[in-house]
Amino acid sequence: MKEKILLIEDEIELQQNLKEILEYHGFSVLTAENGIEALFKIKNQDVDLILCDIMMPEMDGFQFIEIFRAEKKNQHTPFIFLSAKVSAEDKAIGLQEGADDYLTKPISARLLLNAIFAALDKKNERILWSSLMNEKEEGIEHSHSLSKTTSPISLLLNVLGKLKTATVPMEVNEVSQLVNLAFTSAKWIHSSFTKTPLFTNLGKLQPKPSSINLGDLVLDTLNEFGKESFLAHTAMTQNIVFDPEQIQFIIRELLENSLKFKSDSNKVQVEWFGNELSVKNQQTILIQTEEIPITAFAQPSGGVHERRGLGLGLFLCKEYCRINKAKLSCSVNAEGNFIAKIIFPNAGNAMED
Repeated sequence: MKEKILLIEDEIELQQNLKEILEYHGFSVLTAENGIEALFKIKNQDVDLILCDIMMPEMDGFQFIEIFRAEKKNQHTPFIFLSAKVSAEDKAIGLQEGADDYLTKPISARLLLNAIFAALDKKNERILWSSLMNEKEEGIEHSHSLSKTTSPISLLLNVLGKLKTATVPMEVNEVSQLVNLAFTSAKWIHSSFTKTPLFTNLGKLQPKPSSINLGDLVLDTLNEFGKESFLAHTAMTQNIVFDPEQIQFIIRELLENSLKFKSDSNKVQVEWFGNELSVKNQQTILIQTEEIPITAFAQPSGGVHERRGLGLGLFLCKEYCRINKAKLSCSVNAEGNFIAKIIFPNAGNAMED
């Protein structure tokens, strides 16, 4: 049975040339001129691989892959971008969005076919990884647990696979981009697995509170992360009574999240006054302005930011605050700032759970 390829390309002459090459080498080819037409054509049929342009009318390639990958049945379908956008940054974004490969125009038939065959082979690797992850999930009670790591693992496999199977020498900056992506993905996976036992042990925690100077702790942590990414505002603060390890985890987690999801051109604002601490970052992912529920395994939606891990960090922060008589809340204001705020109990008083 012929393997079926969906070719999405708005330049008709190039589309037909590619279609002829693919059909000559034994593939069945569906064609579409933009993402909307492509979604319509695969609504009632599956394809074995997608070859997709990026700059197209109606719906571009990045929008298409986001919608396509959102459906569980499309998780393992090989996806290759073929674009005139040639910068290393564009290639990095393409891989982050969930593509198996990123090819640039013009391209030879040999390189195109090599990439297609490699992507089809990688499909079997992805299915194997998925089955292995499902086996590991049996020891975790929550039904959505380790399945959330599929995206970082797939990204890591894609990057390493591209480095391993490259048929032509890569530019130094492209290799650097790929290595950075692999390192970042590995960090997401490591972070998720280190937080899982913390989550499973929540019911057994016995906090060991002590008096801590909040201002000193925040400043030390900002120095650790690098002050250039933050704007700090403070006034006289009181000591708080909190488990030292748990408050350090909370502050690091809030700062890491703020840096991970902030808009590139804005600094994170960190403020502490009296018995309150807030971390505020400008972002474009969440739009609601009311308070945001903090639940385990929650994930933001939105392209490259989606499925970075298990989504346990904020939930652990909330629970650590609760057992130490403090309260953590999160919201998005009208300016698009994500705000995480902690209200610590006044000395000698405890807040209600």
